[in-house]
Amino acid sequence: MNTKRHLMRVILLIVVTMLSSSIPVMAQNSDQDKLLEAAVEQNEDFRRGVELASGKTPKYKEAIPFFEKAANSGLPIAMVMVGSCYYRLDDLQKTVMWYTKAAEQGYAEAQFKLGLCYEFSEGVEEDLQKAVMWYTKAAEQGLAGAQYKLGVCYFYGMGVEEDLQKAVLWCTKAAEQGYAEAQYTLGECYSYGKGVEDDLQKAAMWYTKAAEQGLVEAQYTLGVSYLWGFGVKEDAKNAAKWITKAAEQGYAEAQNTLGSFYYDGDCVEKDWQKAIMWLTKAAEQGVKDAQSRLDKFYYNDGEVEKVILKAPKYDLEEKTKEAAEKNEFFLKGIEFLNGIELKTNYKEALTYLEKAANSGIPVAMQYTGFCYWQIKDYNKAVEWYTRGAQKGDAVAQLFLGSCYFQGEGVAKNMQNAAMWYTKAAEQGIADAQYVIGACYDGGYGVAKDMKKAVMWYTEAARQEETDAQYRLALCYYHGLGVDFNNEKARYWMQKAADQGNEDAKKWLQESGKPSSSSSEQVYDVVEQMPSFPGGQSALFQFLSQNIHYPEVCEENGIQGVVVCAFIVEADGSISDVQVKKMVDPSLDREAVRVIKSMPKWNPGKDKGKPVRVRYTVPITFRLQ
Repeated sequence: MNTKRHLMRVILLIVVTMLSSSIPVMAQNSDQDKLLEAAVEQNEDFRRGVELASGKTPKYKEAIPFFEKAANSGLPIAMVMVGSCYYRLDDLQKTVMWYTKAAEQGYAEAQFKLGLCYEFSEGVEEDLQKAVMWYTKAAEQGLAGAQYKLGVCYFYGMGVEEDLQKAVLWCTKAAEQGYAEAQYTLGECYSYGKGVEDDLQKAAMWYTKAAEQGLVEAQYTLGVSYLWGFGVKEDAKNAAKWITKAAEQGYAEAQNTLGSFYYDGDCVEKDWQKAIMWLTKAAEQGVKDAQSRLDKFYYNDGEVEKVILKAPKYDLEEKTKEAAEKNEFFLKGIEFLNGIELKTNYKEALTYLEKAANSGIPVAMQYTGFCYWQIKDYNKAVEWYTRGAQKGDAVAQLFLGSCYFQGEGVAKNMQNAAMWYTKAAEQGIADAQYVIGACYDGGYGVAKDMKKAVMWYTEAARQEETDAQYRLALCYYHGLGVDFNNEKARYWMQKAADQGNEDAKKWLQESGKPSSSSSEQVYDVVEQMPSFPGGQSALFQFLSQNIHYPEVCEENGIQGVVVCAFIVEADGSISDVQVKKMVDPSLDREAVRVIKSMPKWNPGKDKGKPVRVRYTVPITFRLQ
C-alpha cells in the first residue's frame, strides 16, 4: 500500500510537470486523484510506464510503449501520459495527437492541455478559438486550471469577445477551488474595478489567499497593500514580511523595494549591508532603480568610500541586441530602422520585423507595431502591440495603453489604457509608472486615488522621470496622498529642476523669489480686504473669459473645482500662487496660469496702510 501511495505521488508530480515551464500548470482535484489511483492499481502497463518515466533520470522513450498499451485499452490518463512523454522528447505532433484522443473522450485534463497547445502553438498552429473551446469543456467539468485560463481569455478577448463579467465569473470559480493564480487575478479585478466594482478589501483578501500559497506576485502586491493601506490597515511590519517573502523567491521588484526599505529605514531598521545585498540582487535582474541606488551608495556614516557594484542593466537596447543575435530577420529589420531614409526604412524594416514577430519574439512584435504606427497604419500597430503586450513585452504594453488612451487604432477605452499602463509600470517602465500615477491622480480609467498616485509617482521619480518628480513634490507640498512634508517637496522639486523640468524651475523661482515686502507679515484677515478691480463680478467675468479648458480634460469628461491661494502684495501684484485643492494636473496648471495672468488688485489695508494679504479663489471647471 505504501508503494502504491508513493507511485500515486509520483504520478501527480509527473502530470503537472510534463509540460514546459512556459505553459501554465493546472490544479488537481479530488476526482482526478481518484482516476490516477485507479490507474495505478488496475493497470500494470500504466504502473510500469510511471516507474520508467520517474526518478532522477526519466526514461521517457522506454516508458512510451507501456503507456501506449494502457492507452490502447481505453485509459484516458494513459493517453495524456503518452502525450506528455512525447512532449519531453520534442515530438509535439504526437503530443497533440494523444491529447486529442483523450480530450475527445471527455477527459478534462487532456482538454485543458490541448487548449494550452492551441494557445501556445505547441504541435499545432495557434488557434485561440480552439483553445477557448477546449478550456471551456474542461472548465465546465470543474478543472480549476481550465477555469482560470478561460477567465484570462475573456479578460483579454483572446479567442472570444472580451467579457469582463465572464472573466470574473470563471476566475472566481477557480479561486474558490484554491487556484492561486486565479486568486491573484481576482484580486487585480477588485483592485482596478475590472468586471466588478472596485473593492480594495476584497482585493486584499484574494491577494492574501494567493500569497499564503506562495504566489510571488501576490506576496509582493500584498506587501505593497500593507505599505500604502490599500484595503488593509497600514502595517509596516506586514509590508516588510510579505515583500521579504517575495524577495526571497527572487522577485526583482520585491528585492528592489526591500533594498530600499533597508536603505531608507522604512518598515525595517536601517541596515546598509542588507540594502546592498537586496539592491544588488535586483540590479542583477535589470531593475534600473536598484542600480541607480547602488551607484550613489555611501556608507560608514556618510564617509566618501563608495560602494561600486557593476550589475548588468536590462533595457530595451539589451533586449534588442539579444533578439538580433538570435534571429537574422530581426537583425535585418533593425538595420533598416537605423538607416537614413526613415520613411522608406519603416516599410523595408517591416518585411523582416514581421517575420521575426511571427516567430514569437515579443520585442519584434513591439518594433513591428512601432513601424506600422510610423507609417500611420494604426490598426495594424495596435494588433502587434496587443500581441507583444500579451506576451509580456513592457514597451508594447506602454504603447498599447497609449493607443487606448488616445483612441488611435482602437476605440478609446480609459480602463484598458490604465490596465496596460499598470502592467508596463509593474515591469519597471518609468514612463508607464508616471502615466498610471497621473491616471490615479486625475481619475482616468481608474477611481481617483491619491495614495496610489503617490506610490507610482515615487517609483517613476526614483528612475529620474522628471514629470513624476515634479508631481510627487506637489503631493508632498499639498499633503495629497501623503503627509505634508516641505523638505521632501523641495528635494523632489530640486531633482526635477536640475534635470531641466521647466515647471519645477518656475515653482522654485516663485517660492524662493523675494518681493519688495517679503519680509513683512502676511495677513489672512484685514480691515479692508483686497479686491479685484471692478469687484467680484468683474473677477468672475475675467476668469470665465480667460480660462482655456484643457483639451484632454474635455475629451475625458474631467471637471471639478481647483482652489488656488495667493498673496496680494502691498502694491496689488500677485505672488506665491499655490494649488490648495487639486483636481487634475491639466486643470491645476490652467488655474495657476489664469491666476498669474490677473491684473493688479486693489491691495488690502490694515489701519489705512497697504499690507500683504493671503487670498483664496475657487475656480470651477464644468463641462456644459
